[in-house]
This record gives sequence, structure tokens and C-alpha cells, in this order.
Amino acid sequence: DQLTLVLPERVWVTSFKESDGAIAINGIGLNESAVAIFMQNLEASPYYRGVELQVTEQITQDGHKLQRFSLSARATSPLRSETVN
Repeated sequence: DQLTLVLPERVWVTSFKESDGAIAINGIGLNESAVAIFMQNLEASPYYRGVELQVTEQITQDGHKLQRFSLSARATSPLRSETVN
């Protein structure tokens, strides 16, 4: 659910894998700037840490130049504040 909240327009996730807290995300962005914004949004989220770009390459799809990317990150759980009555 959090992934959809941080996903900017013009970025599409094609795969998401999580294993023991290690996350791998593959996708396509309209341009490098859109991919960078996605990475910044992930890093600002309390659920993702250590976001790193693994691969980026320009592709042409239906006559449009796009950026294919692969990211890695670590899943984290935000601390919950508990009140004591």
C-alpha cells in the first residue's frame, strides 16, 4: 500500500520482490528525473531505507524514449508510539 503512495506519475513498477527485508523493484520511468523523484519518495517513507539505483538504461517503447530501472532497498517498520493509561 505504501508503494502506491510514493509512486509518482510517469513511473510504473513492473516487479516488486521482498525477501527477508531485502527489496528489489524494477520499473519504467518517463525520464531520469521521474526515477529520481521515485527514489527520493521511497527514501522519505518510513517503510524503506537504503534505496540504491542498481541499473538504469534508456529504452524505446512505442516510439517513446523511456528509462528502465532496477532499485534495491531495505524494508523497515516505523516505530509506533504507544500511550500508557
